[in-house]
Order: sequence, then C-alpha cells, then structure tokens
Amino acid sequence: MIPLLQINFYQTQANTKSMVIMGGITFGVIVFLVVFNKIISQDSNGRKRFNKRAFRREMASIGLSAGQAHLLEHCIKQYKVRNPFFLLKNSSALSSILAKAFRQLSGSQENPASIEKLKLNLYRILQKVDIAAKNQNKNQSTRKLSIGDSVKIKLGNNKEEFESNVTENTHEYFVIKNPYLGYTSMEKRLHKGKKVILIFLGGFNKKISFETKIMGLSNVDKQNTILLEHTTNAANAETRKYRRCTLNNSCTVQLINTIQEGYGRKAVRKAVITSGRNIPASMLDISSGGCAFEYTKTLAKGQLLKITLTLPTGDPIEVFGRVCHSKANWKRRVIVNVQFTRASTKNLNKINGYCYDLG
Repeated sequence: MIPLLQINFYQTQANTKSMVIMGGITFGVIVFLVVFNKIISQDSNGRKRFNKRAFRREMASIGLSAGQAHLLEHCIKQYKVRNPFFLLKNSSALSSILAKAFRQLSGSQENPASIEKLKLNLYRILQKVDIAAKNQNKNQSTRKLSIGDSVKIKLGNNKEEFESNVTENTHEYFVIKNPYLGYTSMEKRLHKGKKVILIFLGGFNKKISFETKIMGLSNVDKQNTILLEHTTNAANAETRKYRRCTLNNSCTVQLINTIQEGYGRKAVRKAVITSGRNIPASMLDISSGGCAFEYTKTLAKGQLLKITLTLPTGDPIEVFGRVCHSKANWKRRVIVNVQFTRASTKNLNKINGYCYDLG
C-alpha cells in the first residue's frame, strides 16, 4: 500500500513534467510562426514583400480616394516601383514616376477628353502627397539654420517679403542681413520686440515660416544686421491646397457681373462681361486653384473675373474666378487674390504642368 504523501508526490512530479512538455511545444509553435512569417514576408531575392493592405491604408490616410488609389497602384505595377511607400512621403519621387505616365499618355490614341481627365487625377494624387509632405515639416527650429542660408522676412501682416540670408547662428540668437536699408518707412518699424515672420525652404522644398521677435539691430564692420530670437514649432507658409508658383507675366482681366432675365419662376441669372476691353495686369503667382496679380485699382470681394494669360511654357490659358482679397500694399500697388471658379480640365493640367514642372 502506497502512503498518501507518496501519491501526492508522484502526481506533482507528473504535472510538472506535463507543464514542461506543453511549454516546449508552445515555444516551438511560436518560433515556427515567427520564422514562417519572415519567410512569407520576403520575395525570392530576400527583400521585404510589399504589403498591399498596409499600403492602401496609408493611401487612405493621406486622403486618396478609391479611384486615385487604384490609379496609383496601376502606375506602381506598370513602372515596377520597388518602394511604393516612399512615394507617399516624397512628392519628388512621385513626380518622377508620374512623368513617365504623362509621357505615355501623350502618345496615346485614346479620347483626348479622357486623357485630360486621367492627367488631372494624377495631379490630384500628387497634390495630396504634397500636402502630406508639408505636415512632416513640424517641430523644426531656427537653430537648424546654417550660415549663408537664404531666408525671407516680412513684418507682421504686411505681405511684402524681403530676401536676406543668415550671417550668424548661436545658441542664444541668430542673425540675418538687414534687407530694409533704403526703405525709410519700413526701417522705422524695426525695433526690439517687434514681431516678424521668417520664411525659408524646409524639407521637400516647402516654405516653412516662423514667427519670431527682433532682439536688436547691429552695424558691425559696415554690415547692417538684425538679431532674431530662436523659436520652434514651425508653421507651413504654404497653407494652400494647391502648389503655387511665381509667375512674372502679363495678363488681361475682364470684369463680369450677373444680370437677371425674366421674372418670377422664369427668371434666369446670367454672367455678363461688363467691360468691353481687356484691362492689362501683371500676374504674380498661379496655381490650379487660384492666382494673384497686380491691378490698377482695388476690386470688391466676390467680383467675378475672366483672366487670360500665357504661361512661360507658351500655353495660352483662360480661366474664370472670384476676388477673395484686394488691397494696396505699402508700395501703393494693388494686389488682387483670386480663387478660380471655372476652368477647363485641359487648362488646369497646363497650370499643374507648369507648377510641378511636368508640362
């Protein structure tokens, strides 16, 4: 007869042995799954396999529609892109891929209207990647500026930007050349504590702006400089939805008013060009969403316009827009900002081609 204590000992020993066996089996299964997952996640050359589901989630996170995502996937497959995720973080890399697509479309025999629509969708993809790239330019610091870096500075709400460059950058402050020499009215506004906006090119060649303060003015070795306070958390200077490019070109403007024809339920409102002549103006910048130009007088907010111009590429453009802002600056020049209300797909593609250098 086996004593009770001895029976308990045998049972404990058996349970311990079973637990060790089960633990070994569990560990073996985990190791197998890890190795198996690593094998299936690599292609025949040992490179990490492309995860289409994760890529689609990434495309959706930056605002691409299902149709745009499908179009981009087609380009990736067509041009054998090795690192698709990189395209969603670098608009320059995406531009090089889309340039191939545009060249292929140029030689296509398909319906011209369908081709223009396809091009516009490709540009929309590039625009959304551009916006996503801008959002990566946060939490930067003026301490990262190097001596000789080109910058622009403007005072408060004044839209006029003056070019300068960094001459010194210490832990306590940084220094730029004073670009306001000779502009008496502007020089009078420079004083210690004055808030200014500093603009420079950050990652992906996007404009980054900082609001900072003047710490003092200096004149050493006949070099007039401005001492500025360091700051962090940069804001994007380009907050527009579409990339806007400088355009020093002439254009013509025609004013448009709306009139009502008929009465009651049969009343119809029509847009009519009220000025019989084309008024010359000077274009300052343009995007597929709007433009800015110098004009002879201020225009009322909401005023409808017809604008005709020729891009540096030689392409004639005709667009319709609405005045968003019109104000004379300190040089007594009237700057008019316009949002486009109507433009053909072909003209939008011409503007995008100029702004993205893909025309």
